[in-house]
Amino acid sequence: MQHEFTLVAQLAAVVTALEYVAAMALYFTAGPKRAADGLVSALALGAVALHLWLCLQPVSEPSLARSSGALAVLALSNLLFWSARRAHGASRPHAVFGGAVPPALVTQGAYRFLRHPFYAAYLLGFLGAALVGGHVAQFATTALLFAIYDRAAAQEERLMASSPQLGAAFASYSRTAGRWWPRSRAGA
Repeated sequence: MQHEFTLVAQLAAVVTALEYVAAMALYFTAGPKRAADGLVSALALGAVALHLWLCLQPVSEPSLARSSGALAVLALSNLLFWSARRAHGASRPHAVFGGAVPPALVTQGAYRFLRHPFYAAYLLGFLGAALVGGHVAQFATTALLFAIYDRAAAQEERLMASSPQLGAAFASYSRTAGRWWPRSRAGA
């Protein structure tokens, strides 16, 4: 039973990673081109490849609890990703470090609770794979990616806050939705 849960968790990590790589290539818009775009994409793909390779070669057979935890984290990752994608409807958001103000502020779906559900989904995907593989390198990479996504989130928030069209709405929205963790909805 433990081995079967490990295989299911590994398969979930692979499928999650592949859907996110496909989204990077097919769904998000590029925004203004910058010299660092290629480097950011290469680092992201390298991190995904490392995580998947290590996920398929765990340090030790994950316990039933560790595999179950990984599956729960990967399920939450997918829930956030698909909720965010649905909330955008026909519009396509910019890729990480897109450098452009979005045409509208999205506050439905996962955006009701988190300002950056796509980034949170990716980080949870990396964490889920790390739980399956158990390699220190996976946890270190996840922490590094958190720092990168946090910087991207801060940059995007500065752009929206300074936008004449979105600034006031973003200020109000940021009081009710957390960057990485949902805020209390009491009184909201």
